[in-house]
Amino acid sequence: MKRHAGLVIAALRKAQMQVHVEPERGVQELASLLLKISDRCAEGRFGALLDDAQLVGLDPVRDYEPLRMAAVAVLTTSGVATAKLFGVPDALMVYAAGLSAILSLLLVYGRNARRGLDILDSLRGIQRP
Repeated sequence: MKRHAGLVIAALRKAQMQVHVEPERGVQELASLLLKISDRCAEGRFGALLDDAQLVGLDPVRDYEPLRMAAVAVLTTSGVATAKLFGVPDALMVYAAGLSAILSLLLVYGRNARRGLDILDSLRGIQRP
């Protein structure tokens, strides 16, 4: 299932690049792919969002999100340990942990730090608009 998802992403990226090369045909191809994917999602066919013929010759896109989240966890823990090592009072450790988490997200995600916060919120069950 993950491999198929990576191949679908690769097909969408290829179609998106085609929009820049041949705009009229590229938009039609991208719209066709998106329509087929939405139809198959509505049918519950998540393992077959696109036909195999549309995925031939594509390499699946790798998902680096678990590695990013692990890096955020390690950096946050390191920040809290460093704060404790420098003698930050226990009453301020909550703030040190929050600051460490935010800085870790900024370091790992850069300008896309909001996406990292959204992922963490979804793990905690919080929904943002």
